[in-house]
Amino acid sequence: MNIKKISIKRSTFVIDKQGRLRHALYGVHAHGHADEILDLIKELK
Repeated sequence: MNIKKISIKRSTFVIDKQGRLRHALYGVHAHGHADEILDLIKELK
């Protein structure tokens, strides 16, 4: 029996004010991810 699994692959891209890609994160998980991104953005300043 073939069972297909459908899943969502999440990615996040952080782009600075000049339009440059600063971070690309692939395969991220929702839990705790917002805090991680906030820390990355704070480092850009």
